[in-house]
Amino acid sequence: MIPNVTRLTGRLVIGLVVLLAGLTAAPAAAQAQATVSDKLSEAISLYTELEFDKGLDLAQQLLAQPGVSAKDSVAIYAVISMLTYGKGEQYITASYEYLDRMAGLGPCRIHLPYEFWPQQLRDRWFSILQARNLWTCPEPTRPGVTTIAVLEFDNYSVGKYQEELGFITKGLADFFESDFAKISELKVVERDKIDYILREVEMVKSGAVDPATAVRIGKLMGAQVMIFGSITQLDDKHTKMLVKAVRVESSEIIASV
Repeated sequence: MIPNVTRLTGRLVIGLVVLLAGLTAAPAAAQAQATVSDKLSEAISLYTELEFDKGLDLAQQLLAQPGVSAKDSVAIYAVISMLTYGKGEQYITASYEYLDRMAGLGPCRIHLPYEFWPQQLRDRWFSILQARNLWTCPEPTRPGVTTIAVLEFDNYSVGKYQEELGFITKGLADFFESDFAKISELKVVERDKIDYILREVEMVKSGAVDPATAVRIGKLMGAQVMIFGSITQLDDKHTKMLVKAVRVESSEIIASV
């Protein structure tokens, strides 16, 4: 259960930037806010060094300070949950309890789950949102930015090609996600959030995705546009790929290639 530190370092740096960006404050509270940010940064550094108990002590001290806001408390609990989880399998339940405390303070006070959370914590957080009828937290609309989600492609190939091209259905979705993520006017819904929602509504590989299904899924995950498609190979010479984009609000197919 102990994370691979080398693999996670890059994600932790990115996550830390998000964490600190979420701790904005009015000028009067700037000094106290900087202290929270600095201490959480130190606690996360201890996580990368596998010094989980030291990181927990530091985070708990932050939590015990007078006047800690609900928003800061959520950020602190998020780090405590991760540090607790890192201690091993016997601490997983305890790490989940901190997520419940965060939800009690308000599940949408900061952007969660953090990129650097282990997958089990991320799935647990999604389940907490689901229990509160919040598959995804509402976010401020940014002018000129469209939220899109890319579903795994269907495979309509026949015979041996059905199996041979099985791997490519997810690969195509990953390919489109990667390219879309480079466009500043687009915000791409996280893959694990899509997978979690599909599992919960029992739609994983349960059949072909049509526009109505895509719209239903899109509403659950807060997407404005859904991208889905299929690949079909009949023989060595004939391969066809279809990609569609549907506007969630109106169910309109806005692109089909």
